[in-house]
Amino acid sequence: MPLPNHFYRQMLDHLAEGVYFVDPNRQILYWNRAAEQLTGYAAGDIVGKCCALSGLDHIDCDLNPLCEGDCPLNRALACGKGYSERVFLRHRNGHRLPVDVKTRPVYDDDGTIIGAIEIFSDASDRVRIENLNRQLQKQVRIDLLTGVPNRRAFLELAKAEFERYQRYGEVFSVIFTDIDFFKQVNDRHGHRIGDRTLRWFADTLRSELRKVDTISRFGGEEFLILLPTTGAEEAVRTAEKLRRQLASDLCPTTGEPLSASFGVASVVADDSTESLIERADRALYRSKERGRNRVTFFAPGDIEEITGGNGPAQSGSSRPGADRVR
Repeated sequence: MPLPNHFYRQMLDHLAEGVYFVDPNRQILYWNRAAEQLTGYAAGDIVGKCCALSGLDHIDCDLNPLCEGDCPLNRALACGKGYSERVFLRHRNGHRLPVDVKTRPVYDDDGTIIGAIEIFSDASDRVRIENLNRQLQKQVRIDLLTGVPNRRAFLELAKAEFERYQRYGEVFSVIFTDIDFFKQVNDRHGHRIGDRTLRWFADTLRSELRKVDTISRFGGEEFLILLPTTGAEEAVRTAEKLRRQLASDLCPTTGEPLSASFGVASVVADDSTESLIERADRALYRSKERGRNRVTFFAPGDIEEITGGNGPAQSGSSRPGADRVR
């Protein structure tokens, strides 16, 4: 025994999801109670109107209007298939409401499309959770003090560069740097000024780099810079430019001169992330050992000081381990 139409309407009115039905001309013929509650529009305000003129003004996640274009209901009517996606509709109060929609074509007994149905639910909580997850994922990869990528992010990016190098032979380089005598900054001015100095240091380096380059805080006052598609000579020139920029003026957070030491290494065959960073670190240590405020390049089996703010170091002029504290 077929159920009467009012029984189906009662069932639809007890759903938590909004449901509405349109004919092939997109005139709204049915609007359930949850649709009223979710949108603020009563059935009397909506039924009989064309969907595009109803005031709901659907837009996609890129803020593109959908009612006269790529509307999920349009596609269901035109293609005879169902669709599921996230869109935004305009609440009667004027605010945008994120909703997850499912659209399905409706057929008569002869297989002719006689309309389409849309089922939608409030996605506000899901959007908040997704945004929070994105923020947390960003925080996992960002150093909260300086706002630059952290060690984890650097290692992920370096891995991607290695894959490009192995596949296409695109060389890249890294620069290891830290602030000379940074412990004295903290001891003399306190950790609050020390933190500001780290932020200034990161911002200064970032302002001198290309958009494709990445500066990351590796720990303490140590920073690693990733230079894609960059060979040894260009990497050394970049490090020297950074060194000169830092040494050219007083540090604004302390009012005192500030310098940094740099170690440079470029990828070679059979390299790994660890070996590349280790070479750059050893080059940085040599810059420290030979007087600081200088750039040293490290190639496998060799280490060479390129520049120095205090003049080139003489052979045997520095005692081993004399400047081990960075």
